[in-house]
Amino acid sequence: MHKVCSYQTIDPATLSQEALTDFQHRLYAIHWQIFAGVDITQFAKKVFDTHAKWSKIRIFQNKQGQAVGYCAVHAYENTINSEHIVIFRVQTGILRDYRKRGNISSFFIQEIIKYKALHPFKKTYLFCT
Repeated sequence: MHKVCSYQTIDPATLSQEALTDFQHRLYAIHWQIFAGVDITQFAKKVFDTHAKWSKIRIFQNKQGQAVGYCAVHAYENTINSEHIVIFRVQTGILRDYRKRGNISSFFIQEIIKYKALHPFKKTYLFCT
């Protein structure tokens, strides 16, 4: 049985441009093993979206320390009809052998709860891909 043994959570906003580029390439190496049809430029635009209020990305690793998946959570704040809202967008990909182990949902739910605790009166919407 394959399982995730460790993880690393990264806030892309804290990375230098060089470190961010390296991180994008590392993450894309996982992504292309799971999904077809998206080049690294498109991938970087979606997963490292600079329009988000904040983003957190978790890399899941096996016991050898190899990356086997990721989960990116982004928060966007907006005002619609005088109402303050927050939209969460979650993107995830994990190698087939590591799926269905509860690794992903606990991460993004925890991040959403932390954010919501700081902004309790904003309506919240969630989009997952």
